[in-house]
Amino acid sequence: MASKHLSEVLGALRDAAGTLEKAAGDPAAFTAVATDASLLLLDLKATNRDVLEGIEHIRERTAAAKTGLDATRLALQNVLYEKSHIQQEITNCQEFRSAFSDDQVGLCDEAAFATRTKAATGDAGAGGATDAATGDAHGLMLARLAHELGERKQLCEQERALQARRALLHAGIDARRGFLDDLGAQLASVKRATLPLQHTLRLPLALQERRRSAARLLPPPLYTLYTQLAAAREAFAEEGDFGVDVVGSVADAESLVREAAAAEEELTRRSASDAVIIDAAPAGCEDGDEEDGGRAAKRAKRSRVSGSRGVASPSPSSAAPTYAAHPLAVELALSPAVTLTFRYLTALHIVTVEAHAPEASPVLDDDLLVNLFPGDAGDDTPNAANKLGQHGVVINLGTRTRASGTGTL
Repeated sequence: MASKHLSEVLGALRDAAGTLEKAAGDPAAFTAVATDASLLLLDLKATNRDVLEGIEHIRERTAAAKTGLDATRLALQNVLYEKSHIQQEITNCQEFRSAFSDDQVGLCDEAAFATRTKAATGDAGAGGATDAATGDAHGLMLARLAHELGERKQLCEQERALQARRALLHAGIDARRGFLDDLGAQLASVKRATLPLQHTLRLPLALQERRRSAARLLPPPLYTLYTQLAAAREAFAEEGDFGVDVVGSVADAESLVREAAAAEEELTRRSASDAVIIDAAPAGCEDGDEEDGGRAAKRAKRSRVSGSRGVASPSPSSAAPTYAAHPLAVELALSPAVTLTFRYLTALHIVTVEAHAPEASPVLDDDLLVNLFPGDAGDDTPNAANKLGQHGVVINLGTRTRASGTGTL
């Protein structure tokens, strides 16, 4: 509307301009036309102002519409994002593969669901059966899901109850374990407090405990000998007049055990390393390569065997390492006059027995244990492997046993 009026005003101004041009010689007519032209200019300004106000109003309406459009577009984008997220979740749920099969954690089948529902609510209240009868698959699935949710809530309650019971049992076990841990220290203090009473009543409890601890470090032959002699001592405590004890350095025996364990671990590591090297040989090798690989495997095997032998017993460069004895020995006191000491030679793997007395005795000489068994003069080793010698050193027990009054077992 304003644009039409503006066009009319502009047309009138054009006409007034033409009239002014024609009335240039007539002052009165020129003045009248100029007055009309001035009014037209005022009307033009008013019309221009109305047009500008209309444009501003249209701009405001456009901005408001654009804001609404942006909000609508943003809401659309949110809806599309939620739709994409829900579709992705649906796809993930459809493609989910559990560690357990559907038979273990899935929904129960419709027949079992109907049976359970009837048993729980009665025939009249079997909603799932009604949905199945009416063919409402969605309602049936909702009923099955609700039933499964109830069962799983019940199982969660049972799990929480069992967890609480388990925690209670663990607390009781921890309390008993703490009591037992404290009991050991209390028993040790009681033992220390009763040492004077043990000496007074002649109860060798501490001595027996020390002997048992030391006996655990004995080599197998001496341990077997000690247990048998100790059992005989307990069985004939009233009739027998003999004593059994473990003598020697317990610290050296513990050090020997640690060295043997370290050597065994090193041997195991070497064997595993050699096995890896042999397994790493290429499978598709020629005959010559196979022969070389076989010779390498044999050399590795020989090195393992020689290494194990070197770890088991020291190389006797002289007679002293060959006749080296274990740090602990078993001592059998038959009477105050005669004491037998059993020692284990670690390199030869034999047990020797030595008879001695606290003071000179007419019945004790170097031949006391000679021919204790027929044909056993103590000059030969009972271990057949020793007869072959070790590293060129020939084993000869004759001079050693005769010089010390020692026999072999």
